Formats: sequence, structure tokens, C-alpha cells
Amino acid sequence: HAARLALLLGVTSAIMAALHRLSGEAHWLLTGILLSLRPTPEATQTKARQRIIGNTLGGIAAALVLLTHPGPWAVTAVVAAAGTLAYALRPANYLYWCLAFPLLLLLLTDFGRPTPWYAAAVRAGLVLAGALISIAASRHLWPPGHPPEPRPEHP
Repeated sequence: HAARLALLLGVTSAIMAALHRLSGEAHWLLTGILLSLRPTPEATQTKARQRIIGNTLGGIAAALVLLTHPGPWAVTAVVAAAGTLAYALRPANYLYWCLAFPLLLLLLTDFGRPTPWYAAAVRAGLVLAGALISIAASRHLWPPGHPPEPRPEHP
């Protein structure tokens, strides 16, 4: 698993560096791979599904909030609520973290400089790509082996 993860992150980083895409929001592709890939295809699929659904819905919520250009007090309230929910519910199910975290992160980023609403879509798209790469890698790049079936003994 560690070798598969290192290879995927290394190749993806090299491609991104060659395309001069290591800045801005592009790191979410690496994060999507890093947080989705698990030792088994089943675990990878479960984690990827949670990340895709959560980041997409959370990103839509963040985009809608950013479209309203909220004031500092509204941002503070949404960040407080999203942060509380993200950290409180993460132990129950990772999907809850993925739903609340885009709101928390994108609105915190908005404090220093206005974040365009479409930043949520870019983030969700890169997380989706990373999750799909992880699913493909877990199935095709050194898939976990199954123990060989016992051979029948012949007298």
C-alpha cells in the first residue's frame, strides 16, 4: 500500500510540476489521492465515495454561501457551525467531515481575500479526480493478492 501511494503521489506530482500546476488549488488532486487510497479496493471505494459525495455537497453549500458575499459576522457563524459539526461528527462517519469541511475551509480562506464561488467547484472536481485515480490504482496497480486456493491432494 505504501509503495502504491508513493508511486501515485510521485507520478501525479511530477506531471503537475511538468504542467506548472503545483500552485493554486491543484494540491487538491494530491489530497484526493492521499485521503482516498486505502490498502484494499473495498476500503478505497468506501472512502472515495464518502469524499466525492461529501465534497460535492459541501462544495455546493460553500459556493451558495460565497455567492451571497457574506459579511464577517455571517462568515464567523457559518465557520463556527461547520467546524463544530465537522469535528464533532467525524468519529461517527467520515462522510459528515467531508460535508462540513468545504464550508469551513473555503470560508476561512475567504477571510483574507474574496474567494470566488467557483473555487468550490474546482476543489470538488480535483477531489473527484483524485478519488477516481485512487479507485483505479487500488484495482489495477498491485491489487492485493488473495491467498492461493489449496490444491487437492491426490493419493
